[in-house]
Amino acid sequence: MSKPISVILPCYNVASFLDRSIGSVLCQTRAVHQIIAADDCSRDDTVAKLKTFGPKVDVLTAARNEGPAARRNDALRMSTGDYIALLDPDDWWDENHVEAVAGLLDRCPDAGVAFSKVRLAGDSSGIWPGCTLSSDRPMDMLQPLMRNTVIQASSVIFRREVIDRIGFFEDWMETVGGRKVYGWGGDYEWLLRAAAFFPFIGTDLPTVHYHIRPGEAEATADKLIQFHHYRLMALSKLREHIPDKDAWGGLLDRHQMAWEEDLEKIWIRRELIGLRRLCRLGMLVPHLRRHTIHYLPRAWFGGFQRS
Repeated sequence: MSKPISVILPCYNVASFLDRSIGSVLCQTRAVHQIIAADDCSRDDTVAKLKTFGPKVDVLTAARNEGPAARRNDALRMSTGDYIALLDPDDWWDENHVEAVAGLLDRCPDAGVAFSKVRLAGDSSGIWPGCTLSSDRPMDMLQPLMRNTVIQASSVIFRREVIDRIGFFEDWMETVGGRKVYGWGGDYEWLLRAAAFFPFIGTDLPTVHYHIRPGEAEATADKLIQFHHYRLMALSKLREHIPDKDAWGGLLDRHQMAWEEDLEKIWIRRELIGLRRLCRLGMLVPHLRRHTIHYLPRAWFGGFQRS
């Protein structure tokens, strides 16, 4: 008998996408047990649109806007499935997505998280990630994930035991002009934590369409900083769970590689304000400081050291 699957969608101003995303869930070759959509105080017709699906979709509403991580957690608390599938409401699945990805968990009891490749849609095209995945055996994904965001949330299905072991989603938040600005739902940081405790398994089949909105694919300094904050959040939680010095050193090496690549990316574009922001962060982090110092004159003096 197939394991019951709960699908969770955090929603904010996505009324125009819901027919496509939820419709793709309803036409799966392997039926899901539960669909939960948690609205984050949308200002459009998202809630009204969700209610048109009737009993097929459980709709949760919130008292205040708190970002997608809080709404994912609301949906997780309501979920009853043995497997949990993530879906962002502007993405959509091929009809065989659940069969292919949940099937990986069925066949590999040691794996805690399964995922697929995605087709980029909207403002970009192609298939992500570009590397070859093996569906024959589970993988240690912690170091690859620390280097790059090789897994997109809407492709992920995981066992309930993962939440029991590592906890819920946590978002990065900053206050700008007295207003709270949230990150992208904390799925990247959560996947890093999950990878420290559970093997992952992936398929080369691109069974998800990842919708990229105009400008979303651009690697701005602000976006890069968010991803590094997520890495730092995960590292702070994982330190006590990775006592082996070589394993911990390898993890820091991967973060340092990603950090240097991002510094160089912003420097090549001569975005000096963004480079200064990255440098300020890097100088506060011991394992990034050495890799940041030689960018300081570039950030403040355009590449020339004052005499």
